[in-house]
Amino acid sequence: GRPRRAQTPLRRGRGVGRSGSAGADRHPREAEANAFALELLTPEAAIRAEVDTPIPIDQSHLVHALARKFGVEDAQMAFRLVHLGLLVL
Repeated sequence: GRPRRAQTPLRRGRGVGRSGSAGADRHPREAEANAFALELLTPEAAIRAEVDTPIPIDQSHLVHALARKFGVEDAQMAFRLVHLGLLVL
């Protein structure tokens, strides 16, 4: 018969967790690794040095500019800013 494909969390229908990674809510080590990577790529002190007042959500160009400066996707930067209280929804 035909070889069977491996079942990934997305294929099994678990989808993407609140943290932005498939199954991260179910795997504490993965959530911890994601938090470490987020701090490594977007250090809180460096972001706070760039953002002195919270950014309104309708100012997406500012989120985009920060994302480019830190070399991350806009969604990752928005996620980080929300968790730091620097993006007003």
